[in-house]
Amino acid sequence: MPTNHDSLARKDGPPTPAAAREFAEHGPWRLVAEASVDVRIGPSVRALLDRVLAKRVAGLTLGERIALARLAGPVTRRALVEIGDRPVLVAMLRHPRLDTPERQTIRDRLTRRPEPGVSGALRPVPEPPR
Repeated sequence: MPTNHDSLARKDGPPTPAAAREFAEHGPWRLVAEASVDVRIGPSVRALLDRVLAKRVAGLTLGERIALARLAGPVTRRALVEIGDRPVLVAMLRHPRLDTPERQTIRDRLTRRPEPGVSGALRPVPEPPR
């Protein structure tokens, strides 16, 4: 397994799909995210890394998802929007490659009222009785 994403961008040729998948599934999430947007790596390998990383998003902590929101590829960004953590969505608005439709989707998600029965950070805290 490659130990860093530079080994995926080596000069002696592109990595095999099996090596890229192994790195994406078992490598540190930050290195996988950096590799998924590294232009020195071929587009098909970057797309593979992004797809596999999107599947790993649910297992990350909130702080890791916030950090990932600032550098993720498009497939991983969609997975983060689906989870809908407010701090992650706010951090994602600072992503340098965010296009206008994605930005609008995130803003809509931030302003949307939570559905009845939804628990978590999106639920408003009721005012205490006076």
